[in-house]
Amino acid sequence: MPVIGIVQVGAQAMADRYSYVPLIGVFICLVWGIADVLAPRRLGRPALAAMGLTATVACVAITSRQLSHWRDTVAVFEHTLVVTANNHVAHFNLGSYLAHQGNYPGAIAHYLAALQAYPLYPDAHFSMAIALTALGRLEDAAEEYRAVLHITPGHALAHNNLGTVLRTLGKHDEALVQFAEAARLKPDYATAHYNIGAVFYQQNRFADAAPAFAEAVRLKPDYDQARTGLGMALMGQGKLGEAQTQLREVVRRQPGNPEAHMNLGNLLMKSGQTEDAKTCFSNARRAAQDKLAAARTQLREVVRLNPADAQAHINLGNLLIELGDTEDAKTCFSNALRLEPDAVERKLQEG
Repeated sequence: MPVIGIVQVGAQAMADRYSYVPLIGVFICLVWGIADVLAPRRLGRPALAAMGLTATVACVAITSRQLSHWRDTVAVFEHTLVVTANNHVAHFNLGSYLAHQGNYPGAIAHYLAALQAYPLYPDAHFSMAIALTALGRLEDAAEEYRAVLHITPGHALAHNNLGTVLRTLGKHDEALVQFAEAARLKPDYATAHYNIGAVFYQQNRFADAAPAFAEAVRLKPDYDQARTGLGMALMGQGKLGEAQTQLREVVRRQPGNPEAHMNLGNLLMKSGQTEDAKTCFSNARRAAQDKLAAARTQLREVVRLNPADAQAHINLGNLLIELGDTEDAKTCFSNALRLEPDAVERKLQEG
């Protein structure tokens, strides 16, 4: 039923991928019809074979041409835009693909085209906001999220994302309103509760932050970021025993996280447990070194796979400096300078 062409499936009226069943009847009519037309003519085998071969070659040629449009995502939607006008879905899908590839300016161009064709397209506004955020255009991103909420007022994720943008802009009270609305619309939205706690914590309102973090942890017990926030908020209230329980759980779950060890160490110092705190700080240093060593291995592999990428050499060089390996770092920067003379100077100017 879904592919016979009588019942619509999805937003499209028809699609190539659903044509095989409806065309069976068409092909039967063509084959039997041609056979009936040619029957009185009593054509010989060579003539029939030639006609069959011609039809086969024609089908192969047409199929080959059609397959080129299905080569990849970009080819599909670029062809769609060639053969259709004001196709907001094609522009949106192509924009989403480009955004996934990190090409945010290209994605935004297609989102704008989608919105020009269909201004009330919430998905395009939402995705545009994400792309604008990635480019640091936060005020513009906020406007796009507001457009989403104008079209679909109950969009919890848009409220949460708008809150995140507003918080980054320093508009904490406005952000709090958005996070609270997201949590009201979707009570089991752990991230919204966490964000409420994060705003309160940033404002040193520890007594308000702790319940929000606790709710996020209740909804999502493996939410270590929220558990850390809960521990820090409890510590801010002077509830050191309860805070220690939460921070120890984070360390247990993330033994390789230097920050988790540091947070617990700071709490233990505040509690007067100096020796235990020293152990935590040692563990933090060891975990940090392990992370840097793992990153070094990964960056060396990137350089091996992309030896002509100056930025890869620069990244490895910066990491080697952190590890104290200045000689190897010099080699990396020399390689980068050789590959792209302006690269190192530009990086130094950026800081």
